Amino acid sequence: MSVIKSIFNKSALLFSAVAVMFLSGCSPTLQSKAPVPDEFYPLTHQKHMQAAHHWRVLAEDVSKQISTVNTEKSIYVSEASDTTPFNSAFRNMLITQLHKSGLKVSRENNLASVLEFNTQIIKHKDRSTIMPIKGSSFALLGGTLAIAKLVGDASLTTGLAILTAADYASSGLFGSYPVTEVIITTSIYDGNSLLKATTDVYYIGEGDADHYQKEDQMKNLQVVSK
Repeated sequence: MSVIKSIFNKSALLFSAVAVMFLSGCSPTLQSKAPVPDEFYPLTHQKHMQAAHHWRVLAEDVSKQISTVNTEKSIYVSEASDTTPFNSAFRNMLITQLHKSGLKVSRENNLASVLEFNTQIIKHKDRSTIMPIKGSSFALLGGTLAIAKLVGDASLTTGLAILTAADYASSGLFGSYPVTEVIITTSIYDGNSLLKATTDVYYIGEGDADHYQKEDQMKNLQVVSK
Protein backbone atom coordinates (compact mmCIF):
# COMPACT_ATOMS: atom_id res chain seq x y z
CA MET A 1 0.00 0.00 0.00
CA SER A 2 2.86 2.39 0.82
CA VAL A 3 4.29 1.85 -2.68
CA ILE A 4 0.93 2.63 -4.30
CA LYS A 5 0.51 5.69 -2.11
CA SER A 6 4.02 6.90 -3.01
CA ILE A 7 3.30 6.50 -6.73
CA PHE A 8 -0.01 8.36 -6.32
CA ASN A 9 1.72 11.19 -4.44
CA LYS A 10 4.32 11.64 -7.18
CA SER A 11 1.65 11.55 -9.89
CA ALA A 12 -0.47 14.10 -8.06
CA LEU A 13 2.48 16.43 -7.60
CA LEU A 14 3.40 16.15 -11.28
CA PHE A 15 -0.20 16.86 -12.29
CA SER A 16 -0.28 19.90 -10.01
CA ALA A 17 2.93 21.32 -11.46
CA VAL A 18 1.76 20.83 -15.04
CA ALA A 19 -1.67 22.34 -14.28
CA VAL A 20 -0.16 25.43 -12.69
CA MET A 21 2.30 25.98 -15.56
CA PHE A 22 -0.34 25.49 -18.23
CA LEU A 23 -3.14 27.53 -16.68
CA SER A 24 -0.85 30.37 -15.59
CA GLY A 25 0.19 30.99 -19.19
CA CYS A 26 3.72 29.56 -18.92
CA SER A 27 3.24 27.32 -21.93
CA PRO A 28 5.12 28.75 -24.95
CA THR A 29 2.44 27.41 -27.33
CA LEU A 30 -0.34 29.45 -25.69
CA GLN A 31 -1.29 32.31 -28.03
CA SER A 32 -3.97 34.98 -28.26
CA LYS A 33 -4.84 37.62 -30.85
CA ALA A 34 -6.10 40.00 -28.16
CA PRO A 35 -5.03 40.77 -24.60
CA VAL A 36 -6.44 38.33 -22.06
CA PRO A 37 -8.35 40.10 -19.25
CA ASP A 38 -6.59 39.84 -15.92
CA GLU A 39 -9.56 39.75 -13.54
CA PHE A 40 -7.86 38.62 -10.37
CA TYR A 41 -6.52 40.86 -7.63
CA PRO A 42 -4.76 39.80 -4.43
CA LEU A 43 -7.23 38.37 -1.92
CA THR A 44 -8.86 41.16 0.11
CA HIS A 45 -11.74 41.41 2.58
CA GLN A 46 -14.67 43.79 2.77
CA LYS A 47 -17.10 44.25 5.65
CA HIS A 48 -20.76 43.33 5.31
CA MET A 49 -22.85 46.07 6.96
CA GLN A 50 -25.91 44.37 8.43
CA ALA A 51 -26.99 46.31 11.53
CA ALA A 52 -27.35 49.80 12.99
CA HIS A 53 -24.51 48.83 15.32
CA HIS A 54 -22.24 48.78 12.26
CA TRP A 55 -23.30 52.37 11.51
CA ARG A 56 -22.16 53.34 15.01
CA VAL A 57 -18.83 51.59 14.49
CA LEU A 58 -18.34 53.65 11.32
CA ALA A 59 -19.29 56.85 13.17
CA GLU A 60 -16.69 56.04 15.84
CA ASP A 61 -14.01 55.51 13.21
CA VAL A 62 -14.89 58.73 11.36
CA SER A 63 -14.84 60.77 14.59
CA LYS A 64 -11.38 59.41 15.45
CA GLN A 65 -10.10 60.51 12.05
CA ILE A 66 -11.76 63.92 12.32
CA SER A 67 -10.14 64.42 15.73
CA THR A 68 -6.76 64.49 13.97
CA VAL A 69 -7.77 67.51 11.86
CA ASN A 70 -5.97 70.69 12.87
CA THR A 71 -8.84 73.10 13.46
CA GLU A 72 -9.86 75.17 16.47
CA LYS A 73 -13.37 75.72 15.17
CA SER A 74 -16.40 73.81 16.29
CA ILE A 75 -17.84 71.21 13.91
CA TYR A 76 -21.27 71.32 12.33
CA VAL A 77 -22.57 68.00 10.99
CA SER A 78 -24.51 68.82 7.86
CA GLU A 79 -27.88 67.21 7.27
CA ALA A 80 -28.07 64.99 4.22
CA SER A 81 -30.38 66.13 1.44
CA ASP A 82 -32.31 62.85 1.56
CA THR A 83 -34.12 61.59 4.64
CA THR A 84 -33.29 57.90 4.92
CA PRO A 85 -32.87 55.63 7.97
CA PHE A 86 -29.08 55.66 7.56
CA ASN A 87 -28.75 59.41 6.98
CA SER A 88 -30.82 60.29 10.04
CA ALA A 89 -29.19 57.77 12.36
CA PHE A 90 -25.63 58.32 11.10
CA ARG A 91 -25.82 62.10 11.61
CA ASN A 92 -26.92 61.64 15.22
CA MET A 93 -24.23 59.02 15.76
CA LEU A 94 -21.57 61.35 14.35
CA ILE A 95 -22.66 64.15 16.69
CA THR A 96 -22.50 61.78 19.66
CA GLN A 97 -19.11 60.32 18.76
CA LEU A 98 -17.55 63.70 17.93
CA HIS A 99 -18.62 64.96 21.34
CA LYS A 100 -17.22 61.83 23.01
CA SER A 101 -13.93 62.49 21.23
CA GLY A 102 -13.72 65.87 22.96
CA LEU A 103 -14.50 67.95 19.88
CA LYS A 104 -16.75 71.00 19.89
CA VAL A 105 -20.00 70.36 18.05
CA SER A 106 -22.15 73.25 16.83
CA ARG A 107 -25.89 73.35 16.11
CA GLU A 108 -25.29 75.99 13.43
CA ASN A 109 -22.86 76.12 10.54
CA ASN A 110 -21.92 79.78 11.07
CA LEU A 111 -18.17 80.08 11.76
CA ALA A 112 -17.89 76.30 12.08
CA SER A 113 -16.10 73.62 10.10
CA VAL A 114 -18.72 71.62 8.20
CA LEU A 115 -18.75 67.83 8.19
CA GLU A 116 -20.65 66.38 5.23
CA PHE A 117 -21.42 62.81 4.29
CA ASN A 118 -23.09 61.15 1.34
CA THR A 119 -23.94 57.64 0.21
CA GLN A 120 -24.01 55.88 -3.13
CA ILE A 121 -25.57 52.50 -3.87
CA ILE A 122 -23.91 50.14 -6.34
CA LYS A 123 -25.88 47.18 -7.70
CA HIS A 124 -23.91 44.60 -9.65
CA LYS A 125 -25.65 42.64 -12.38
CA ASP A 126 -22.94 40.13 -13.22
CA ARG A 127 -20.97 38.38 -10.46
CA SER A 128 -20.47 35.18 -12.44
CA THR A 129 -16.69 35.49 -12.54
CA ILE A 130 -16.39 35.68 -8.75
CA MET A 131 -15.93 32.29 -7.13
CA PRO A 132 -15.96 32.36 -3.32
CA ILE A 133 -15.31 29.19 -1.35
CA LYS A 134 -17.55 28.28 1.55
CA GLY A 135 -15.79 28.09 4.88
CA SER A 136 -12.17 28.31 3.74
CA SER A 137 -9.57 30.68 2.37
CA PHE A 138 -8.31 30.27 -1.16
CA ALA A 139 -5.69 31.61 -3.50
CA LEU A 140 -6.10 32.25 -7.19
CA LEU A 141 -3.16 31.07 -9.21
CA GLY A 142 -3.24 31.40 -12.98
CA GLY A 143 -6.83 30.25 -13.32
CA THR A 144 -6.54 27.43 -10.79
CA LEU A 145 -8.00 27.30 -7.31
CA ALA A 146 -5.67 26.31 -4.52
CA ILE A 147 -7.98 24.86 -1.88
CA ALA A 148 -6.51 24.66 1.59
CA LYS A 149 -7.31 21.70 3.81
CA LEU A 150 -9.48 20.03 1.21
CA VAL A 151 -7.81 16.70 1.88
CA GLY A 152 -7.21 15.44 5.39
CA ASP A 153 -3.95 13.62 4.58
CA ALA A 154 -1.27 16.31 4.50
CA SER A 155 0.87 14.24 2.13
CA LEU A 156 -1.90 14.34 -0.46
CA THR A 157 -2.93 17.96 -0.01
CA THR A 158 -0.38 19.40 -2.43
CA GLY A 159 -1.32 16.98 -5.16
CA LEU A 160 -5.08 17.28 -4.81
CA ALA A 161 -5.62 20.85 -3.65
CA ILE A 162 -5.10 22.35 -7.11
CA LEU A 163 -8.12 21.73 -9.32
CA THR A 164 -9.31 23.35 -12.50
CA ALA A 165 -12.19 25.80 -12.21
CA ALA A 166 -14.45 23.48 -14.21
CA ASP A 167 -13.87 20.55 -11.88
CA TYR A 168 -14.28 22.68 -8.81
CA ALA A 169 -17.48 24.32 -10.06
CA SER A 170 -19.25 20.98 -9.93
CA SER A 171 -18.12 20.23 -6.39
CA GLY A 172 -20.79 22.36 -4.73
CA LEU A 173 -18.30 24.30 -2.60
CA PHE A 174 -19.07 27.72 -4.01
CA GLY A 175 -20.54 30.40 -1.78
CA SER A 176 -22.14 33.63 -2.97
CA TYR A 177 -21.28 37.31 -2.92
CA PRO A 178 -23.72 40.14 -2.16
CA VAL A 179 -24.67 42.04 -5.30
CA THR A 180 -25.23 45.37 -3.55
CA GLU A 181 -22.63 47.72 -2.08
CA VAL A 182 -22.77 51.12 -0.44
CA ILE A 183 -20.07 53.78 -0.72
CA ILE A 184 -20.03 56.21 2.22
CA THR A 185 -17.92 59.37 1.94
CA THR A 186 -17.38 61.86 4.76
CA SER A 187 -15.66 65.22 4.22
CA ILE A 188 -14.88 68.13 6.54
CA TYR A 189 -14.45 71.65 5.16
CA ASP A 190 -13.22 74.94 6.54
CA GLY A 191 -14.98 77.34 4.21
CA ASN A 192 -14.09 76.09 0.73
CA SER A 193 -10.97 74.24 1.90
CA LEU A 194 -11.15 70.47 2.30
CA LEU A 195 -9.48 69.46 5.56
CA LYS A 196 -10.00 65.71 5.41
CA ALA A 197 -12.06 63.12 3.52
CA THR A 198 -12.65 59.41 3.98
CA THR A 199 -14.39 56.86 1.78
CA ASP A 200 -15.62 53.46 2.99
CA VAL A 201 -17.17 50.65 0.97
CA TYR A 202 -19.38 47.91 2.42
CA TYR A 203 -21.47 45.03 1.22
CA ILE A 204 -25.13 45.32 2.20
CA GLY A 205 -28.14 43.06 1.80
CA GLU A 206 -30.03 43.64 -1.44
CA GLY A 207 -33.22 44.30 0.50
CA ASP A 208 -31.49 46.93 2.66
CA ALA A 209 -30.68 49.38 -0.14
CA ASP A 210 -33.58 51.65 0.83
CA HIS A 211 -31.87 52.26 4.19
CA TYR A 212 -29.31 54.34 2.30
CA GLN A 213 -31.13 55.71 -0.72
CA LYS A 214 -34.73 56.54 -1.56
CA GLU A 215 -36.58 54.01 -3.69
CA ASP A 216 -37.44 56.54 -6.41
CA GLN A 217 -33.74 57.36 -6.84
CA MET A 218 -32.85 53.68 -7.11
CA LYS A 219 -35.50 53.23 -9.81
CA ASN A 220 -34.03 56.15 -11.76
CA LEU A 221 -30.57 54.60 -11.50
CA GLN A 222 -31.87 51.30 -12.85
CA VAL A 223 -33.52 52.99 -15.81
CA VAL A 224 -30.33 54.90 -16.66
CA SER A 225 -28.25 51.73 -16.44
CA LYS A 226 -30.35 50.14 -19.18
